[in-house]
Amino acid sequence: WNTWDTRSVLTHVFLPYGFAVDLNMMDTDGSRVRKFRIGDRAKGAPLLQPGPHSFDGAYTKMTIDWRGYKLQVESAAIGLKNVILIRPLAETKKGGRLVVIPESLWKRGNTLSVDSLGFTLASRDKVVEIKTYIEGELLEKKGREFILSLDTPVAICCGENMELDEAIAFINDRARDFINSNQKKFGENYDCYNAMQSVLAWDNIYDPGIRRVITPVSRIWSSEWFASEDFGGFTLFCWDTYFASMMLAVGNKELAYANAVEITKAITESGFVPNCFYSNNFKSRDRSQPPVGSLAVWTIYKQYQEKWFLELLYKELLTWNRWWSRNREDGGLLCLGSNPYEKVTYFRSEFDTDCHYGAVLESGLDNSPMYDGVPFNKQKHLLEQHDVGMSSLYIMDCDYLALIAEELGYR
Repeated sequence: WNTWDTRSVLTHVFLPYGFAVDLNMMDTDGSRVRKFRIGDRAKGAPLLQPGPHSFDGAYTKMTIDWRGYKLQVESAAIGLKNVILIRPLAETKKGGRLVVIPESLWKRGNTLSVDSLGFTLASRDKVVEIKTYIEGELLEKKGREFILSLDTPVAICCGENMELDEAIAFINDRARDFINSNQKKFGENYDCYNAMQSVLAWDNIYDPGIRRVITPVSRIWSSEWFASEDFGGFTLFCWDTYFASMMLAVGNKELAYANAVEITKAITESGFVPNCFYSNNFKSRDRSQPPVGSLAVWTIYKQYQEKWFLELLYKELLTWNRWWSRNREDGGLLCLGSNPYEKVTYFRSEFDTDCHYGAVLESGLDNSPMYDGVPFNKQKHLLEQHDVGMSSLYIMDCDYLALIAEELGYR
């Protein structure tokens, strides 16, 4: 169980089956909010304050304010069991409603049945079956939707029938385990690590299109830019994802590997890791971003010492490194560039190529005034400015690639 669905952090999903418990909020006039996304600036969007979030979904905490309805939502999971606890805060407005909806996501062929106490989600072959019980003030049931009062606590108990006090105790135990584990592991750096982990874990999603767990920079961009209503979507950016993989490596090897691998394997047909890669197969095939991949891969390797990880990515990293000297070198140093290419997806960004704007984005320093007024050479597809920063990062990339090659026994 985890908050895998990019479309809403209040959708709790059990992988790999795609069982889901989706939470909505409803006002007294019947208006409803269905999507909960951190930092959503849309008119009428709920205000979310993310709290702790373990990488594995064992414990999460979030506070929500929508139209004066103020809630705290916590969850705790072990194996098939997941408990979601919704409690009104002291200053909340009265009369709000919680809508609990069982879902089978991503067309995985699951079965779903509803009764007076809750619902059951089961895999197609019935090998996995999770009965869910709802504890709270039930106001109405419409089809598979359970509508409950938000004036009193609500507990949604997947995998075990619990009374409210038992659900609270279960949540508190998992919260205590989470805190104790991080304090023991990180000591005086506990608060710093907690902040970093929360940011990364709330952005962690599963994308069914590529069947991968990844950590994009934003759920909002992921769920809006060429996202499918049925499947969600993702946006991965080059050096953002490499930096995220390095941060993830501090506490979760698997997620560090997953992100470093996914962005490296997004290498284009021309041989470079693109500035961005979206779920509709859009890649910025005109431009890359600073070559920090070898730095990230080597840093992760030094922590976990698993040589297969280097072997898996070395070929792509070397190809990318050689692309820079062949396509961006002019007069001995690198320049930023943006190349023309045959359109693949016809996404709007495929029209902003072979131009100053595309070249500046290759810097990774979006909207920097550093490049204002620098001419773009249409024949060379380059900015007419030697870039000391990019050239320095390229030299660093060469150094780390040499370390990786030596470790793998290549000459």
